[in-house]
Amino acid sequence: MTVYSAHLTEDQGPGLIAWDSETGEPAKCLDLGLTAAHMLMRSTLRRANGRYKRKAHKYQILGVAVTVFVFMSLIGAGITIISPQGGLAISVGQWSGLAVIAAVFILLLFVIKLSLTIQWYFYSLVLAVAILLILNKGQLSPQTDADPSTPLLSRIFTGPNLAVIVTLIVVHFVTLVATLVRRTLYPRLIKDITSEGAVKWWWIRPILIQPGTFQYTLYDPFTFSLKSRTFSYTGSVNSLGQPHGQGMWCDDAEDGEVTVGFWKDGVLEAPFRGREFGSGDSFCAIRVGVASCSGLEADEYGFWPRVREEVVYGVGGAECSVSG
Repeated sequence: MTVYSAHLTEDQGPGLIAWDSETGEPAKCLDLGLTAAHMLMRSTLRRANGRYKRKAHKYQILGVAVTVFVFMSLIGAGITIISPQGGLAISVGQWSGLAVIAAVFILLLFVIKLSLTIQWYFYSLVLAVAILLILNKGQLSPQTDADPSTPLLSRIFTGPNLAVIVTLIVVHFVTLVATLVRRTLYPRLIKDITSEGAVKWWWIRPILIQPGTFQYTLYDPFTFSLKSRTFSYTGSVNSLGQPHGQGMWCDDAEDGEVTVGFWKDGVLEAPFRGREFGSGDSFCAIRVGVASCSGLEADEYGFWPRVREEVVYGVGGAECSVSG
């Protein structure tokens, strides 16, 4: 039977990788429950929020050009019908196709700056429009023998068009629900998780042949798998075995981090410096002086400013990316 624990006793070798922050003697115990809850929550938030990827301007232009070329090919010869007089004759239905191309061209110029969710909405919409143009031979609405005075929307919601539109709505709904679960609901559910809860939630268990290294199961809604990962800590600890003082944390998950810095009773505090294990993106935190005469507390917000009699000052930490 697997025993889930983030604690090592003296006979399990914590003194090989940790030492007492006051005496410098080898640690008699190691307890990473609170630290695991804090650090795995940080990696969860990184997976939920995603990361910004810079793309070269030339690749954006190339993507726009390819997409416009595909749409022009779909509409095909229906746009360039040459009349006997040598003029260009374009029907109302073909004008709608041209309008779609223009809209796609404009949207593609800005879609890279939108959130990932909006990008997926856009891609599915482009695919749906492409399917409609193929089914209707270059037009959004099918060519039928119906009364020409019939509204355009009534002609669009007929035949195979209806199946395409219903599928598009379902895909957008599923995308919205998945996004809410991934980016909002799940992080809120585990935001205040305790050390005991973290051990059970991520199935944390010690690797006895590697003192200070623990295995855990990553089954967040971002991965759809039950992959096992490991984390470890090397550094000074307090009397309870919690990281305290200077030390290094290493988590080999894709969004885990390798961080060197200072800890206080099991929680990472500035200053520290680290990088994401998978991407190599770097970040750091520094300590800064803070002074204020506002009547609001540090974690309080108010529409109208309030002034207090005395100046409140202290030291705070600020974390930022240094990946460029």
